[in-house]
This record gives sequence, structure tokens and C-alpha cells, in this order.
Amino acid sequence: MQAAEPAPALHYSKPAVRKEIAGVVEAQLEAFRTRDFEGAYSWAASPLRERFTLQMFAAMIARGYPLILRHDRTELGLPMDDGVRAVLSVRLWAKGESVVYRYTLLKEAAGWRVSGVTPEREKDSDA
Repeated sequence: MQAAEPAPALHYSKPAVRKEIAGVVEAQLEAFRTRDFEGAYSWAASPLRERFTLQMFAAMIARGYPLILRHDRTELGLPMDDGVRAVLSVRLWAKGESVVYRYTLLKEAAGWRVSGVTPEREKDSDA
């Protein structure tokens, strides 16, 4: 019996991939900001859409990620991918408050789609 091959390591995305990933995340965030849950849901990866109906998705975002709905500024980190999976750190601001989320994405036939969002812990300052 052969051992399973390890998944390829994530690497900083090439410029074209970086642009595509950023475009997907920015499009979904804009849809959320304007309360276009159907538009935001269209950027969700298939496994997420299979687990959550549009109504469940909208309720989950409203309840668990309120800053996503009311952000007024966004800063994207540098995405990393392996051709199938990608991660991207995103900092959102709303009225002086900020939070960093780790976006995970999957490459599907239609392109990159958001498969999950989790809050990132803030790194302690060395100062």
C-alpha cells in the first residue's frame, strides 16, 4: 500500500492568480456591504453552498460576521495558493474598529470561490 502524497505546499500566488483571488474576495465583500446576499452567495464555493441555503448563509454572516456587513475600508494581504486551495488575510475597518479574517478559497470550474472565513488572532507586538 502506498502512502498518500502530501498536498502541495502553498506559495505566494503569481500576479494573475493574485488578481483573480483579490477580485473574488472584493466582489463578495462589496456584495455584503450593500446587503446583496444573493450576490455574495454566488461567490461561495460549492461545498459551502451545499451546506447552507441562501437564507442560512445570510443569517450566519449577519450573526457571526457583523463587521463584514458594515465595513468601510479593506486591506488585502498577499494570497498564497497551491493551484487548488488558496488563503488570503483581509483586514476590515468600520468606524475605527478593525478585524482580520483568513479567507480560504477553492479553485472550481468557474474560478476561485470562497470556501470559508475565520477570524485571525492578532499578533502580539514586539514593542
